[in-house]
Amino acid sequence: TAYEIVSRDWSSDVCSSDLTLSCFSCLSSRSGRALPSGRLHRARRSRYGGYSSGCWPMDSRHLRRAWRSGGPLLLNLILSLVSLQGSWQQDCQRGLVREEHFQDSSVKFVERNFWDFACQSSAAEAISHGTILLGDPLEKPAGASAIEFTFSSVFLKPLDERAASSWNARAVCGIRSWQSGEEMEVTGKECDFLGLGKAVRVPSSGDKKFGVISLTEEGLFFGRLSPQRDASSPDRRPLELDPRPYRRF
Repeated sequence: TAYEIVSRDWSSDVCSSDLTLSCFSCLSSRSGRALPSGRLHRARRSRYGGYSSGCWPMDSRHLRRAWRSGGPLLLNLILSLVSLQGSWQQDCQRGLVREEHFQDSSVKFVERNFWDFACQSSAAEAISHGTILLGDPLEKPAGASAIEFTFSSVFLKPLDERAASSWNARAVCGIRSWQSGEEMEVTGKECDFLGLGKAVRVPSSGDKKFGVISLTEEGLFFGRLSPQRDASSPDRRPLELDPRPYRRF
């Protein structure tokens, strides 16, 4: 989900080829009632049949318990999160491969950059960690639902000596100790990735992106960003889906 080094636009993927899920209304942890449209809430242990987001019920007994505790909206939320669990990858796109790794409400987004358009020679990775909140179905894009991504940390990792040497020479993100294959945290830093004299602010912990998601038989689809729909706020969510799906791997 919004950290594309190549384009120098850190908002390009987390929410538009972002992080988006096919979901439904969430429930209030205090009342157990559905929240008004457009509001989001994390699942809490005390209200969802004794289950937190880290332990979703799977067998029929637990699903019946969840239904009694929260009703059909909760059950839909559970089934949507379960269907997303695991790792997803988008095919090579002109020297770039993106991955989404879901574990409960936590997400790791990896953007792997290559020296060549065929994605044969690895150069560097941007790795963003965060959490997701699932929202209501949307009118646009059709068949998509809202998702909110909150950053917790961002790391960069050069994947060969060529990249590490280049970053050290230019002190990318103010760091001169880059080593091939080793991650360095860059959360909240100003980074000039391409050496063009224009730094990009890496997201800080707590920063949010507001995206869309659609999960179909063809794969997992996220929103397509534009200058007017950059996922920076709920009213700037993408209105179109990126036609290039993520598939399980």
